[in-house]
Amino acid sequence: MARTDSDSDVGRRLERRARTELIAELVTLRGLQQVRVESLSSCGAGLKVDHLPEIGSTIVLAWPVHALCGTVAWAKGRRCGISFSPAVPEATIAEIVRTNGGAHIDSLARLAKSGSFSDLGKI
Repeated sequence: MARTDSDSDVGRRLERRARTELIAELVTLRGLQQVRVESLSSCGAGLKVDHLPEIGSTIVLAWPVHALCGTVAWAKGRRCGISFSPAVPEATIAEIVRTNGGAHIDSLARLAKSGSFSDLGKI
């Protein structure tokens, strides 16, 4: 039987969001700022920001290895919600969460070049 929306479902997310403490760069037409990604899913993200982007504006949420495009769905206080369209593959979300968006990619590349991974604990 197909799931249908009821009054209690209106306005609720249907996908699960990973609670995170990731740091990312938020790129807007107004500039660039570092933000805290408090939640992340294939359909969107919850951010804590210093400067609120405009509702409806197009953004890029960027890490060293990944960049996700979206639209600001809501903004209040120091928090905003981003909607991704199309949805980001679950595997990409899992990799971003697992690797902190590739934040250690420079360290890993340096270790790979040297041929020594014995220093991985220092990353």
